[in-house]
Amino acid sequence: MGATVSDFPSANNIEEESEVNIVEKMDRISELPECIIHHIYSFLPTKDMAKTALLSKSWRSKRASYPNLDFDQSLFGEELEIPGMHRRNAKENNEQNSVRKLRKKFIQFVDGTMQRFCDQDLYIQKFKLHMKIRQSHHAYLVQEWIRLAIKRRVREVSIHILMPVFMALLLPREIFACKSITVLKLSCCDLRAISFRDTSAVMLPCLLKLSLKHVSVGEFTVQYFLLGCPSIVHLSFKNCKGFFTNLYIPGPKSLKILKLIVVKREFKQLERVDIEAPTLERLTIHGDSVMTKVAKSRELKSLTIKGGDMVTDQLFRELISEHPLLETLDLDSCKRLERINISSRRLKSLKIRNCRYLEHCEIVTPNLLSFEFDGKLSAFCSGFISAPCQWKVKLELDFDTLWLSDLEFLIKENRIKHLTLSISSDEISSYYSGHKVNPLVISPCCEVEHLSLRTDVSRSSYRAIVESLFSICQPKILSVAFRMKSTNKFIKFLYENLMDIKNPKCCRARKQKCWRHYLKDVKIERVESDKKEKPQCLACLEKMPLEWVTLLNPQPKLGGGLVYFALNWRDLPSVNHE
Repeated sequence: MGATVSDFPSANNIEEESEVNIVEKMDRISELPECIIHHIYSFLPTKDMAKTALLSKSWRSKRASYPNLDFDQSLFGEELEIPGMHRRNAKENNEQNSVRKLRKKFIQFVDGTMQRFCDQDLYIQKFKLHMKIRQSHHAYLVQEWIRLAIKRRVREVSIHILMPVFMALLLPREIFACKSITVLKLSCCDLRAISFRDTSAVMLPCLLKLSLKHVSVGEFTVQYFLLGCPSIVHLSFKNCKGFFTNLYIPGPKSLKILKLIVVKREFKQLERVDIEAPTLERLTIHGDSVMTKVAKSRELKSLTIKGGDMVTDQLFRELISEHPLLETLDLDSCKRLERINISSRRLKSLKIRNCRYLEHCEIVTPNLLSFEFDGKLSAFCSGFISAPCQWKVKLELDFDTLWLSDLEFLIKENRIKHLTLSISSDEISSYYSGHKVNPLVISPCCEVEHLSLRTDVSRSSYRAIVESLFSICQPKILSVAFRMKSTNKFIKFLYENLMDIKNPKCCRARKQKCWRHYLKDVKIERVESDKKEKPQCLACLEKMPLEWVTLLNPQPKLGGGLVYFALNWRDLPSVNHE
């Protein structure tokens, strides 16, 4: 029997069914158990989490019991981030009044939430408080909120308080004797009260991670903290303030990770830092003009040293010889380091950057997986480097008589993945003309995955740069920085030379050919701006052919950035000499 019209669902019925399905799905979301909803909340920023209250009454009520409390003053208005100190006209006075109202609203919200958690006997897992206070009675409120969080068996605490220089936030003693805390992050607080000789001033048996940032400390603050934290695994000590000459960091057997950043302007009297942590696995030291002594740690696998005069050749040799299990080594801005000698089968990652006075490198690392170098070409080529992995190299060229042959040897003997060259001297032009670089003699098999150029030279040096570099290497990707008027002119010059490949007239009658004859194709891969928001003119340029370069006149809206060219090369002859 055939179907009738009445057997088919009407449009109204379909709409009703779809609405029912939506309602059913919403009901299912509302019926999720509290633990699942709280787990979903843990992946959301605070702003997005607040919006979920619109889903249903169930979600709104479950958000009210969410144990991770994030009180960030800036979420109540951007005006609260940096309020003005003085106002002069009526409009500015109104703005100041609005800031006061927002600050009062924030304080009432925090106070009400903390009281509600106590009244309802709710558990607090995380307590984060970031705010700026202007009056002393606000400091008492902060102390009371911390006490309430401790009563609710809080596990993770993060306190970041900004205040005028004439004020100081003294934390309640209860926070240093809380048995439930596992993570403690303190910023812009005053811990000098812990400097008295009371070894029981801190008793945090479950603390695993301690972070102190911009904190005022006494000579014994760190020692007493560590003595009272037998389970601590991670210690971070960043840009703290103090008035003493020696800083001693004794590590308990549990300590595995230490990050130490010591700035001389905050520790004007500090002369020496001693680290004694025999079970450390990762150590990061940032500092300037402070003598640092690291005791032998048999388990140290990662070492990062940045800045200042603390690392001499002798100290570096001691660090390497006393820690044979190192797998990661990062040296950055070590001003007194002149010679590097590393021989290790365990080292897997090595970075050497901005060591300005480095003169010699001897590196034998047969199992290295990652290698980065940023410095002078002369230092890089002065010794011997054996590392089988691909390299990422940034070189500051010094144009002595061997610079081009050194650079060619470096590219030829090692597979460089990313090579950055910084050229800021017109001496390359003198070298090019004085040594009569032959553009017809190009090096075979000198491929580079990515060649990046940073130039700040006069127009007289443009040809020397292009001819010299393309005669010794054939990059697959070429990126050129643009910012100033001179760099934009260099990009135009480069464009003109790259376009010569379509009909090169340079060496038709010669048997040997220059690099232009081996370059098959060029195209723009992308254009990147330094600005977070890409200017509209830059977005348009990406879609245009190479002629877009003619538009790269100095434009304030464009700012700076990088132009990426993709180069496709023909196979080079095995021998190409006159």
